[in-house]
Amino acid sequence: MTLINDIANLQRKVEMYHDVLKNTTSYRQIWQDSLKAEIMQNLTELSERPA
Repeated sequence: MTLINDIANLQRKVEMYHDVLKNTTSYRQIWQDSLKAEIMQNLTELSERPA
């Protein structure tokens, strides 16, 4: 039974790893496509406002 449980746990960990990897890849693409420029623009606008 322990071997079966170990294999099931390993399979769950691999699935979690794939989910994290997919999310990371997706986030990096969003960052490159638009998010970085949007954050930079917002920060620039905020820094240029009078105090």
